[in-house]
Amino acid sequence: MKRIPLGKYAKMKKMSRAQVIQMITRGQLQAEEVIENGNKVRYIIEESDVVVPSDTQKRLLPSPLEALVSRVADISQMQKCFEGSNAFYLVFEETLLIVDKQSGIITTVNICKGMQ
Repeated sequence: MKRIPLGKYAKMKKMSRAQVIQMITRGQLQAEEVIENGNKVRYIIEESDVVVPSDTQKRLLPSPLEALVSRVADISQMQKCFEGSNAFYLVFEETLLIVDKQSGIITTVNICKGMQ
């Protein structure tokens, strides 16, 4: 299990510490506090090592982008949602939607039978 200090994680993701703490309180990130040398140190558990429950995966998409996606696909049919650095990746049974965070452009990709 990889642990990354909160400050280093914030710098790596180009976010403020406050934004990272908000993500922790919302349940979007897993974290743990450890006392080292008499100081509390908060570590972020790297996403690749965390298994996110399916109901939490569906809540990763922000409301404005969710409204855009609902025009293209039925969100209740979404199987998984992954957040990348520049986009959200929404997996449906037969399609993959890539939603750009900055522009809100939605790209639809059909999933081949052999890729499942």
